[in-house]
Formats: sequence, structure tokens, C-alpha cells
Amino acid sequence: MSQNQPAMARIVSFTVLLLTIVVMGLMFFRVMAGFWLPLFLAALLVVMFKPVHEYFLSRTRGRERLAAILTTLTVLVVVLAPLGWAVTLAVTEAADLYARPNDRVVEDKLAELRERFGLVIPYPEVDELQSTIQKLAPPEDLEDEVDWPGYSWDLARARLAHLHATIETLALRIRVKRDSHVDGPESAEQVKNETLLIQLDELSRIVEQLQLTVQPQAPVNGESVLPPDTTEYLQLHNQAELRYGTFRRTLLGGASRAWLVELANPHEAELDEWRNKATSYIQRWLLSVTGQTVASLGSLVFGLCIMVIAIYYFLIDGPTLIKAGMRLSPLDDDYELELLAEFDKISRAVVIATLLSAVVQGILASIGYYFAGVGSVFLLLILTTLFALVPFVGAAAVWVPVCLWLAFVEGHTTAAIGLGIWGGVVVSMADNVIKPWVLHGQSNLHPLLALLSVLGGVQALGPIGILVGPMIVTFLQVLLNILQKDLRRMERSTRAARGSRG
Repeated sequence: MSQNQPAMARIVSFTVLLLTIVVMGLMFFRVMAGFWLPLFLAALLVVMFKPVHEYFLSRTRGRERLAAILTTLTVLVVVLAPLGWAVTLAVTEAADLYARPNDRVVEDKLAELRERFGLVIPYPEVDELQSTIQKLAPPEDLEDEVDWPGYSWDLARARLAHLHATIETLALRIRVKRDSHVDGPESAEQVKNETLLIQLDELSRIVEQLQLTVQPQAPVNGESVLPPDTTEYLQLHNQAELRYGTFRRTLLGGASRAWLVELANPHEAELDEWRNKATSYIQRWLLSVTGQTVASLGSLVFGLCIMVIAIYYFLIDGPTLIKAGMRLSPLDDDYELELLAEFDKISRAVVIATLLSAVVQGILASIGYYFAGVGSVFLLLILTTLFALVPFVGAAAVWVPVCLWLAFVEGHTTAAIGLGIWGGVVVSMADNVIKPWVLHGQSNLHPLLALLSVLGGVQALGPIGILVGPMIVTFLQVLLNILQKDLRRMERSTRAARGSRG
């Protein structure tokens, strides 16, 4: 009994110690939560600039602090300064791009595109017909069986007269166009014009019937009364809308082409609605961004300062910190050394290969943008570099739309073809050259797993997840490989022990 008491005391003491460690570990994680990202980036930069640090260490004859200062300054000059400069120019170009267009420029560009692709509505009276028919629609909240108090039948009569005159004018225009080809063989255009005239004649007869329904009845006690038969008016108005819809589809070349023409010719009300929605969204976004700008800038500057300080101390005390961590870790030293070696290799392979490939693709694409005459080159440089980091998407997500813009909006077909060839042959192939050259088979991450790790990393960690996601997945592969090796080693040891007993 006396022997069990010390054992029980040790178990209780060990359990309390473990619980204390877990609680303190959770508190430590909570305290350090805001610094993990700067520390992680600092560790990556230290690994990537390790050859530079070793060079400065040899040139300064082993003076570690001076070598660490020089390496940290090199990181600032090589990485942070160009990145900040490019982002600043990109933001400036984006602001200029937002402020540049106005309504007149947009309308002129839309008119030019409609003219180029044959999406112009042929006659101005067509939209006038649609507008007048829509204005003749009665209020939706009134029932058919009752009179419509407040509805201005005088205004309805005036609009119907205007509608009838517009139909006559449009029919005259179509008739003149049809008769201009009377001497030649009958063409598809002439057949179409004949069909349009027949449809307009049907619409005209419906309008005449509508005019009869809105005529005032015989005076009662010297005062005119409203037409009582609102049901007939509704039926005729619906027929007019259907006849006009058929006429419009025939005029525009069928249902599919009519949809394209309608899309390219938005009405003023639709433009106002889109403009109001865009303005409202931008105002809400600006209010949100303005409220967070100071805090975001302060957090960014603070994070950069922590990262720079961490780079300096990692360079000086990195080996000491690693040894202390190995001493405190319950893992076997062989596992820890293997994990450190794999972290070094994975960091160089994944981060350097991914970043270098994306930056080179962005620079090459920007050269193409410049010679193709595209504006906002630095903005496109940042966008191309960012999209080049995403597997399967790549830089083509930027340079392909730019080619389409040059060809179909700007009308620079030669420049679009040249940029497309440059993007397909040079920009996209750069990824296939740089990554194998840097990796040398060090990363066996499946392309689908690479895509999912990037998307999942961005969703969980934000933009930095583009780099962290693949590293976590690759590091998990390394841990599983270590576990597999250990299990095999244990299995061999068990078999050897059984053989020795046998």
C-alpha cells in the first residue's frame, strides 16, 4: 500500500502537469495569435535568404549581428520595397481607371460596339412604340370589373393617337426600304419587310380598337363619363403587347438575336437602375473601407515591423532556438531533424518555385501589355502575378480577357493576336520551365490537390493561404511518410524479436 501511494502521487502530479501545460499552451497560442503570420513569413524569408546570410557571414568574418543586419536590409530592398512600389502604382492606376470614364464615353463606346457587330435597332420609332405601349398599361392593383377612378382617359386617348401615328411613320419607312429593291429579285430582306408590314398592320388595327374603347360615352346630365368596359381594354392592350413583341423579334432577326440586341441596347431606365446599384454598392464599400483603412494600415505596418524584427533574430539565434525546441519537444531527435530538413526543402521548393514562376509570368505578360498598347500596366502586372499563383487558372485569367478587350472593344485585332501568341507561347510556358527547374522533383503534390490546397488556404487564411495551403499539405505528406517509416521499423523489430525467441 505504501508503495502504491508514491506511484499514485506521481500519476496525479504528471496529470496536473499535463493539464497545466495544455492550459498554458492554449493561453500562449491565444496571446501569440496575432503574430503567427508575421513569424511564419519571417521564417520563410530566413530559409529563402539563407545563402545570402551565409555569404554575408563569410564576408564579415563571422560577425553574426552585422551579417543579420545586412541580410535583413537585403530582404527589405529585394522583396518589400519593389512589392510596395508595384502595389502603390497599381492602386494609383486603379483609382485613375475608376475616375476616367464618364457617361458620354460609355455611351459612345456602346454605340461603337453596336455598330461594329450589327446590334443596332434599325428604326428609332421601334423604341417609341414600346415606350408608348408600356405607358398605356393600366395600374396593376386595379381589378378588371370596376371602373378606374383617377385613370386619365384623356391622356390615354392622346397616347393612342401618338401610337397610331408612330406606327404609320414606321410602316412608311419600311415600305420605302422595301420598294428601293423592287427591280431586283426578291430577297430575304424584302420578305422580312413584307412580314413586318403585315405585323404592323395587325398592330394598327388593335390600336384602332383600343381608341374606340376609350372614347367617352354619351353625356349624362351634361357630363362625360368614363368608359365602363375596362375588361375589353385590358384584353386589347395585352394583344397589342403580344403583336408588338412578335414584330420586334421579327425585326431584330429572331428570338436569339433579339436577346443579344436587347442586351446591347439597354433602356435609359435600365441604365439608371444599373448606375444607381453601382453607386450604392461603391458608397457602401467606401464607407466600410474608410472605416477600416486606419486600422488595416496600422495592422499592416505593425505586422511588417514584427516580421522584420523576427527575421533579424531568427538569423542570429535561429540555431539556438531550434536546439531549444528540439530539447523541449517529446519527438525523437531524428524525426525533428528530418522535419527541419523537409521544412527547409519544402519552403524553397514550394514558395520559391511558386513565387518566382508567378512573378516571371507577371513581368512577361506586362511586357506584352506594354507593346500591345494596353494601359494600366502595373495594375495588370499585379493581377497577372496573383492569378498565376492559382493552379489551373494561371496568368491566362488576365491576359485572355485583355486580348478579347483589344479585339472586340478597342478594335486592335493585330495587337490582340500578338498578345495572344505571346501569352500562349511565352507567358504560359514560363510556368512549365521555371517550376521543374526550381523543384527538381522535390514536390510530388498532385495538381488537383495543389488546386484544392490553394483554394482552401485562401478561404481559411486569406491571401497568404496561396503559399501556406500547399506547404501544409506537403508537410502533412512528410509527416505521414515519417509515420510509415516508423511503423515499418517497428514491424521489422517485432519480427526480429519473434525470430530470436523462436
